[in-house]
Amino acid sequence: MTPPAEVSAAARLEVDRKRLQSRFARAARRTRRRCDPDAIHDARVALRQLEAALDLWRSALRRRTRRRARRELKALRRALGPAREAFISLGLLGERLSDLAPEARHTIEDAHSILRSRVDRLEERAARLCVRSRTERVQRRLERAWSESTAGSDPASSWLGDARARVDLRRDRANAALREAADVGTDEALHAARVTVKRWRYALERLAAVDPAVDTSAHKWLKALQRTLGQVQDLADLRARIARLNASLAPSGTRATVVSLRGLLTTIEAERSECVDEFRRRVAATPSGAGRVPGLASLERVGPERFERRE
Repeated sequence: MTPPAEVSAAARLEVDRKRLQSRFARAARRTRRRCDPDAIHDARVALRQLEAALDLWRSALRRRTRRRARRELKALRRALGPAREAFISLGLLGERLSDLAPEARHTIEDAHSILRSRVDRLEERAARLCVRSRTERVQRRLERAWSESTAGSDPASSWLGDARARVDLRRDRANAALREAADVGTDEALHAARVTVKRWRYALERLAAVDPAVDTSAHKWLKALQRTLGQVQDLADLRARIARLNASLAPSGTRATVVSLRGLLTTIEAERSECVDEFRRRVAATPSGAGRVPGLASLERVGPERFERRE
């Protein structure tokens, strides 16, 4: 007979995964209705959380059905990405219109209008991507994966132990990526750090939902890191859009417009640099629950080999 504490862990796991699936269903419904600017973002977060759950509890799930469900989640999340990215750039670009010279402002207003049209098209596409038949297929994949879970019959010490090891692996990989990003400050390194921070944070959240004893003291720090790195990424995307526009206008645009756009690029880069400095300060203030921020060589000592497999 399974001890009460282990039944409780399995029950908490079931409650958490049902809550995540309901969260996704609500966000997908809001995305279809196109009446909420945060719907696509919330849908992508819910999908990422569901992916994290499948990954974290893999030792209690059948590999084939888990991987099918994960592929379905990942494909939809990535398909929704361009709409969210364009929406962020649209807002950032609009905030900067008043800082431009009149001629350049007219050019940017045209670019803003074009981007607005692109956002509308992408939001319409997102609504189609979240059509009820597809979201129901996603839910069926998830239900099938979880219906074959052994969490209720296997000793909790087994699958909980594996999950803790995976969170430790996420932590060590993220700390290594954070150290590299703080050292070099390139867009590529900062993006990689953001990805690993997300994976660590979402894995930690899922573990905490099932194991009340887990140390979550790093959670607030992770959220702040993710927010700062998101700002860096958004500014880098905006900078790239303005740089493309500036390059297209350089041969034929007026000097005043080109100079103003270059000034805007300088301003955006300065804002990005401020965010990178804030990121470095946050890394320097690593809380005790986050472990040590190691050098890259420490990855050679991370976890058992079976947790190194990437899918």
